[in-house]
Amino acid sequence: MIFYQTNLVRKEQKASVMPSLQIGYSVNGTVERINLINQGLGPAFIQKVSIIEKDTTYNLDPYSYLNQLDIYDKKETTFYNRIYKGTIISANHRTKIFEKRTDSTSKLILNNLFRFPYTIDGAQNIGLNKAVIEIVYENIYGDEWKIQSNKAIPKKLD
Repeated sequence: MIFYQTNLVRKEQKASVMPSLQIGYSVNGTVERINLINQGLGPAFIQKVSIIEKDTTYNLDPYSYLNQLDIYDKKETTFYNRIYKGTIISANHRTKIFEKRTDSTSKLILNNLFRFPYTIDGAQNIGLNKAVIEIVYENIYGDEWKIQSNKAIPKKLD
């Protein structure tokens, strides 16, 4: 009985500090951005950030990946936040990862590069040639999860 109660208390403690990250995309008139949102109850400690393009994985944050591409005017970038191992995303916190100006000629550049799990401007955001942002993070107990930009729900890692 004591073992059962102890196990139950541990599960409750972990649940009370569980982070839950989501990678979001938005376009609002003149600004297009990618956000990292922690909708969980505890902080998320970033362990690894990668970009997966076809069968290749790059150990780069979104800004570094975008900076290597020669498909958009870098002067359109209005904000970027480097996400790397050791970054902490507090509970109920939203942080911009990347933001750029957009207009009729450059609209939806980020949407055309990255896969997201929802419709944007009424169109499905699918395409096997689009890159996926992948972030591995852990809670204060060392439990690990992985979130990908093309999935809405984090996956617990063993």
